[in-house]
Amino acid sequence: MQIPEISFSPVKQKLLQLAQDLPDTASFEDVIEELYVMEKVERSLQEADKGNTISHAQVKEMVRSWFE
Repeated sequence: MQIPEISFSPVKQKLLQLAQDLPDTASFEDVIEELYVMEKVERSLQEADKGNTISHAQVKEMVRSWFE
């Protein structure tokens, strides 16, 4: 099934695509999990684009401090 050539908001476009991509056996929980992951990835990419990241070395130091 193809999405009709109608102008939808970006959110609706993503929802329609998600509905097409999920298997017919998908549960509501599957849909919610996919939406949650999509939102987290999108937010993370936006933060990275703004330069709000930390280096691998900084992460290693943070993790090391947890075990001291």
